[in-house]
Amino acid sequence: MRILLAVVALTALALPAKATPLYVDNFSELSSAIRSANAAPGSTIFLAPGIYSGGALPLITASMTLQLDPAFHAAAGAAILKTTPTNSKGLLTVATVANVNLTVNGLTFENASISATLGGNAAGIRDQATGASNLKVLNSTFLHNQDGILTGNGLPIQQQQLVVSITNSLFANNGGANGMEHALYVLGHSLNISGSTFCGTIGGHDVKSRTAITTVSNSNLYDGLAPASQPLCSAGTSSYAVDAPNGGLLTLTNDLLSQGSKSPNTAIVSYGEEGLLYTNNAFVASGDFFKSTISGRAIQELARGTPTCLVPVQISNTTFSSNLKPVNPAGCSSTLSPAALEVPRVLEASLSVDEPEDLGLFIVALSSLLMLFRRRRPPTVVSL
Repeated sequence: MRILLAVVALTALALPAKATPLYVDNFSELSSAIRSANAAPGSTIFLAPGIYSGGALPLITASMTLQLDPAFHAAAGAAILKTTPTNSKGLLTVATVANVNLTVNGLTFENASISATLGGNAAGIRDQATGASNLKVLNSTFLHNQDGILTGNGLPIQQQQLVVSITNSLFANNGGANGMEHALYVLGHSLNISGSTFCGTIGGHDVKSRTAITTVSNSNLYDGLAPASQPLCSAGTSSYAVDAPNGGLLTLTNDLLSQGSKSPNTAIVSYGEEGLLYTNNAFVASGDFFKSTISGRAIQELARGTPTCLVPVQISNTTFSSNLKPVNPAGCSSTLSPAALEVPRVLEASLSVDEPEDLGLFIVALSSLLMLFRRRRPPTVVSL
């Protein structure tokens, strides 16, 4: 009987903890909740509005969701991570472990920064997961980080398997003057961006993707130009709005891509300039609007710095401002539709991304007020 009880006890200890909702109000609670979620894969951590600061958060080693607590009815982005990058990598950092699915919803990631001697590439989210892993970001803001999101685990580019999706999010004023940091830099299997805005990027690119499949739809990307519709954004000095340096399947659909004089490049999108690494390569632009305040190229394809037609760009129902050459080299595209003339578009006005209007004292005051009315919740035990 004693032997049977011992076997039962050991079996119970070996089982993972049960996934459960975890509710947090401050940095200490958030740290404890991440440790608990690491022991109970699939857990969801609900963050109250406010600023989470106080040191480095634990590494993420298991699948979990972090999201703004809907009980507060607060605007997306009202829970602000503004703290020390974990292991000098990201405000949230996924360890180099297999099969981790991270979902983030309604958070703001602000001021991720490390010294140049440590790499100068801290990110709001740094995802190093291996195997069949996913990163999903919804309704979130990335503000003044060296990299908004940075992924990759050290494996060769073609062996990266991470699947990344970005939905209804804002990337504002990220990057670094050295030109090596980007608003979004993804190594993985695929990247899907929808309904999002990129602006104010410094030095690097709005979107740099080395994935086999890159899709950007219904989004606004500003390249050296400050959008009037986003007061958080500066003009920035971004190099490209979209860069797919290793080719793959690139699809742009119903996007507004705007370039201004602050961009050091006169091309808005660049494809394949570091060599095609994938078996399947194609570039499709459909329903997009490319506009610029300077003369230049909407799309360029390069080989060793020389304009080279790597894959013909398939263009349909796409508009280019009159001072832009649609594709360089000339002739590297399918037949342009009649819509590829300069006409007014309303895409910019139709896309709105919720954002915190004030990322400082207002949020703290609002959080304190809402705490007085917070719903009753079952007690949650988090490990220390």
